[in-house]
Parts: sequence; C-alpha cells; structure tokens
Amino acid sequence: MQFKIIQEVIAKETGCSISDISPDSRLEDLGVDSLSAITILFQLEDRLDIDIPSDDIDSIVKVSDIIDKVNELCETTE
Repeated sequence: MQFKIIQEVIAKETGCSISDISPDSRLEDLGVDSLSAITILFQLEDRLDIDIPSDDIDSIVKVSDIIDKVNELCETTE
C-alpha cells in the first residue's frame, strides 16, 4: 500500500510512469533533483501522517530508501 502511494507521489512530481518506478530505481534516474526530492518527501509526510527528519534526506538515493524510511516511521506511529 505505501509503495503504491510512493509511486503515485513520485510519478506526479516527475511526470514519469508509475510502471517505471521500482524499489531499485535511483531517484536521479527518475528525474528527481534535490528540490523535487524534498517536495516528494513533504507530500509523503502529508499523505501518510509521518514526519521524515531532514537529517535523513541526504541518505535517500533509491526508491527503496524511501520505502524503508516510511515503513520505519509508520511502525513507530502505530
């Protein structure tokens, strides 16, 4: 479920197809620059009601990094 939301947010921000977004996709390869990465993370925070620490942003390189961080934060809010 969360992966689908992550795909939707990335696709909306970058204009790429959802089918092009896999956990192994590098954000850079999807056309995500530093500004759009922040926008994507803010949108995910809003949609999933989580707070992604700004210190973690630099460590997010692949879609799987976002998935891991979202899963970690969703577990702590339950």
